[in-house]
Amino acid sequence: MTLDIDVATRPIARIGKVFAAVAFVEAATWAGLLAGMFLKYVTETTELVLQRQSGE
Repeated sequence: MTLDIDVATRPIARIGKVFAAVAFVEAATWAGLLAGMFLKYVTETTELVLQRQSGE
């Protein structure tokens, strides 16, 4: 038994669009977190940036 449903042309439900938007925002925040951790622990440049911005 096969179903003749073409998934590529079927519209996405509203909840699916909301889920995709939330997933995209979550991915962006994780990318920012990983970039920040890389700068802090690998290159150790975040403290330098903060010192320059505060005028020390």
